Amino acid sequence: MRLIYLLAVDEDHAAAAEVEWLLGQRGYFVRRAEEGSAFPPARPNEITLALWSQSAQASQKQILFTNCAIDAWTQGRLILARLDDALQPRGLGDVEAIDLTFVPARVASVWKIVEAAQGIDRLLELRRKDAPPEPDLADSDMSGPGEAEHPACEPKPKGTSARGFSSSHAVIAGFVAAGAFASLGFLSLTEAPNILLGLAAALWGIVAGTVAGFVGGGDRELKSAARVPPPAALAAPAASAPGLREVEHVSESATLPEGPAGISG
Repeated sequence: MRLIYLLAVDEDHAAAAEVEWLLGQRGYFVRRAEEGSAFPPARPNEITLALWSQSAQASQKQILFTNCAIDAWTQGRLILARLDDALQPRGLGDVEAIDLTFVPARVASVWKIVEAAQGIDRLLELRRKDAPPEPDLADSDMSGPGEAEHPACEPKPKGTSARGFSSSHAVIAGFVAAGAFASLGFLSLTEAPNILLGLAAALWGIVAGTVAGFVGGGDRELKSAARVPPPAALAAPAASAPGLREVEHVSESATLPEGPAGISG
């Protein structure tokens, strides 16, 4: 990415300017950290180059400097370079530092910084390739667990009626309506032929039985749907079963402590 975040105190301005110029000659864009702004953190696509020295060690903002360097080190984006013989900062004692103490040799030493930056770029690129792809929420199943397996949660196909049909209700109501109409016909319409009375009684029985079948079927469907437990209720016993077995095991294995001899419980 060729982006360097240069971390240095104001007392090391000359050395920082030299390192910045040398890195710019090798194609790197360097952004200086401002000590007056309390060393703000680096950007996500930047590699932090911390120039450590005795001036940084004695600075009033040494803790802020060190925290910024440690944050970059935990992300695998830190290059530590020493400008003099100062002891490495606390928390970064095991980090290998590039030696920039010999001023005439800094031109050659900057190549070590470039090689370290290239190694960090390669490592970050491998991490991005090995990272699993993020799931697409638009294509994911938004239904809760158990909803797709439970028959009560399946949507009904289009074109079907919400009510069912009960054949038992239809037969009973049909016979009752046909018998009632036939009895009424024989009592009040004795002059009418028996065939016409029978056809009329059968017709009224069919109509009454159809209506009773749909009404009874709808009531039965509502009652059966009310008896079906929700998916959460089905999953609750299974989830609580290990806990119940554990409680039973503890209760069986637990025994009352024996009292001293001669004292009954």
